[in-house]
Amino acid sequence: MAQQLPAVTEKKQQATALLAESLDRLNVIRFRVHQENAKNPQKPLSTYFEEFVQLVDKTELMIVMAGRIRAYFFSSPDSWIYLERDADSASHILFIVREKADGVLSVQKTVC
Repeated sequence: MAQQLPAVTEKKQQATALLAESLDRLNVIRFRVHQENAKNPQKPLSTYFEEFVQLVDKTELMIVMAGRIRAYFFSSPDSWIYLERDADSASHILFIVREKADGVLSVQKTVC
């Protein structure tokens, strides 16, 4: 069995860690949406919502908005993107992981 190069293993570990962080952050925001909308289930707030779209090509998009925080998680078979924007603090987080045609992972992380 061929041994993986350290850089390849490191990229996979980095991608796995970023995916876990993205999903954790997304779930925290989703929980806030459910908390706020549970206060008055008959009239959910327009600034607290989540939407999930799944397409036939296995592409998925989740949009979550909790007050002035918006998060988007897009995934396809070979890549995923997480974007979170906080209008109060003017901060944003962007994670992009893409598997190139040659199988090499491209991992990008931007936090501002």
